[in-house]
Amino acid sequence: MSEPKLQSTRHLIRDEGQSAFAKYRSVVLGGRGLGYFIKYEAAMLVGSTCPGALGMGLRRLLYPGLFRRVGRGAIFGPNVTLRSPWRIEIGERVVVDANVSLDGRSEEAASISIGDDTIVSRNAILACKGGSIRLGRRVGVGPNSTFHVYTGNRIVVGDNVLIAPYCYFAGAAGYKTERVDVPIIDQRLDLRGGITVEDNAWIGAGATIMDGVTIGRDAIVTAGSVVITNVPAYGVAKGSPAKVVHDRRELARKAAGGEVSE
Repeated sequence: MSEPKLQSTRHLIRDEGQSAFAKYRSVVLGGRGLGYFIKYEAAMLVGSTCPGALGMGLRRLLYPGLFRRVGRGAIFGPNVTLRSPWRIEIGERVVVDANVSLDGRSEEAASISIGDDTIVSRNAILACKGGSIRLGRRVGVGPNSTFHVYTGNRIVVGDNVLIAPYCYFAGAAGYKTERVDVPIIDQRLDLRGGITVEDNAWIGAGATIMDGVTIGRDAIVTAGSVVITNVPAYGVAKGSPAKVVHDRRELARKAAGGEVSE
């Protein structure tokens, strides 16, 4: 079966040539067939809001059939929102907490990939609007953190990364604004290549990471910072806009009173 071409939600809503049912299937399921629609609706009806151990057991039974892949021991909390879950890969022993939104609408074969032993805490949003999101192994995504990525861009997070609550990963720099004869919402997105967070980094609470930025391995972004340029490996970035104020290796040398191996 050929893949349906991705259309924006605004375009689909305005399309008077499609029924409400067809629009629902396009927005929620990425245009999958009637059999998948029935399976999705049954899983949501029976498992989505069911509380306690019974709900967890029902979701472990019913949800794997909706995804591209689900590893052993994955746990889903109540009220998880799923969009195009057939494009989403979940690793082993992953925890997707209550009220998380996983929006896999994209033309990527696997729009969202979550590595083994990763925790996505409650109220987090992972939204693909034509791009892709990759979370590595042993990543901790804090409550209310948001990942938005747009057409052709990627957000890639390495292994052992700590992401505190209320962080925002902006997978587009915003809209082009050079024209004043049309509303900004109708102008092109300003895409700068996506975001990369390398292994072992720590992103502090309320930080914003803008499109086009790479956070180096073992780096720290302090709470409330707005990062618009790259942070080198072992760097400590602070402020708005964020600037590198320390090198963790130098701090470690001073603390140890000697040399630290590279």
